[in-house]
Amino acid sequence: MTITAPTPSRTPPSLVWKPAATDLYVATLDGEFAGYVAAVADLHTTFGPHAQNLGSHHSFRAASTALDHWLTFAGPNRVPPDLSRLALPACLYR
Repeated sequence: MTITAPTPSRTPPSLVWKPAATDLYVATLDGEFAGYVAAVADLHTTFGPHAQNLGSHHSFRAASTALDHWLTFAGPNRVPPDLSRLALPACLYR
């Protein structure tokens, strides 16, 4: 007979955002650089950990959510997903 202990549920780590300049916000995930958002005029452009352009958005919230979604789909090896086949929520385009 094998006794198995239940796996403790753990919430996935979340991005920690810090302002680096007036128009630049940097994200870390588990203490590692995860990406950044640069604000120019009314647009917030999201970049991944290797400066991959993940699109421009009309709010910081939408831009930061785009990085969170991208990292979720990239997986633990941070292999970039094929963004051409990725359907993002409509709220990211506002």
